[in-house]
Amino acid sequence: MSEFIQIEDRLKSFGKGELGVNLFQLLLDTLQGRRLEDQQRFHEIINNLNIDLNLKSHHAGLLVGMAEVMAQNFEGRRVTPSPAVRLKDIFQTRTAHPDILNFLALSFARQAGIDAVAVDFFGAHLLHMSHDGEEALMDPGQMFTLLEPGDLRVLYQHLTGDDRHVDESDVTVLDDRVVFVHVLRLMKNRAVKDGDDDFAMMLLERMCMILPEAQDMKLERELAAGRSGQISRAILQINDLVAQSNDPNIRQQGQAALRRLRHMLN
Repeated sequence: MSEFIQIEDRLKSFGKGELGVNLFQLLLDTLQGRRLEDQQRFHEIINNLNIDLNLKSHHAGLLVGMAEVMAQNFEGRRVTPSPAVRLKDIFQTRTAHPDILNFLALSFARQAGIDAVAVDFFGAHLLHMSHDGEEALMDPGQMFTLLEPGDLRVLYQHLTGDDRHVDESDVTVLDDRVVFVHVLRLMKNRAVKDGDDDFAMMLLERMCMILPEAQDMKLERELAAGRSGQISRAILQINDLVAQSNDPNIRQQGQAALRRLRHMLN
């Protein structure tokens, strides 16, 4: 129970903007007890990546070495993305959804001393890295390619089917909390698909701890609670959410949810 309370406190601190968080370790701890049978094994894999990076960075530099190590150890393809979202599956198959690979690369890069941030480019998550005056933009959805300026336009065409001039101003830095919650959402969606409702609910609860301002997630959480039989709780929480929200979409969706839940009580 104390470990459960501790991880909830850590997630809430992270949600309030705590700096210097080891994102990979926080993810391991967030999932502890349900999905990870051997944390030591995951740390061994990360240590091996660090050894590879140290060797490659001597020849190619830290940023190029980072891209090469990730490409040699993981397969990231946006055209035919891997369905793997559970860490055990990812480290066994060395494939994953590109956005999860970007999260792993972000965590790994920071541990290696690279100044790294996840960025959004029209829905695709990329990794911006800088070190010793050098910068690079890496795409985990194209086997961790380091993008040249012209590559952004090609990626834009692939993502949107449109063609126009694009540049770095179209790249938006992502909050670490948003990146973390996005990974949890992918795992939550897989849990729902697998019928693992308890695990999905736990992830939803923890997502709301990290982004307490995200009213859409709170609504999703209470709808899930209602479906699990906690109808009175769901009605009470959604009532409060609708009353406090200034978002017309949240109010409309919340009122529709209340009608469905009250119908379930009758």
